[in-house]
Amino acid sequence: MGQSINVEVRRLRRVTLIARAERLTSVVAEAGVAPEVEPVVLLRDPDDAGSFEDYESLPGPRRYLLADTAERGRLATGGALVARTLSLARETRRSHWSRPEYRSLLAHLRTSDGLVVDGATWEPDAGFGCEWAWVAVTALLWRLDRRPVVIRDSALPGGEGARIAATRTVLRLLRTSA
Repeated sequence: MGQSINVEVRRLRRVTLIARAERLTSVVAEAGVAPEVEPVVLLRDPDDAGSFEDYESLPGPRRYLLADTAERGRLATGGALVARTLSLARETRRSHWSRPEYRSLLAHLRTSDGLVVDGATWEPDAGFGCEWAWVAVTALLWRLDRRPVVIRDSALPGGEGARIAATRTVLRLLRTSA
């Protein structure tokens, strides 16, 4: 006679990470990511995928949010960011998005168990406001879908000034834990 064994099969938990490629192994270790957790890297730019060869990755919303804003002034760029953020927020409530390059992002959001922001994924000379904007919008999307958002204190922008303080405040408001 054969033997039977009861086996419990659980889906892998998926944690989305925003981190630099050289920090990723440390972030996964520091987070205590167990074997049943699958880390997925959210890319600043699709061209960055090669840097994360051992991890599943997908493009974040940066390219969509910042498209055609390089030539605009701060006010026009801010207006475009707000309009595109509202569009993204609306699309998270729908079952699909008309932009094929971002369907994978919204599909992933539905299966993600949380977002961890480890810090800036761009070079120091990159546009401060635009770069932090895509991270904040990403955190907002996770919060709108009632997913946990972890933004470490060490990941918050440092320095002085009203713009930096405002960015830190917004990021703190978006997180569900430090």
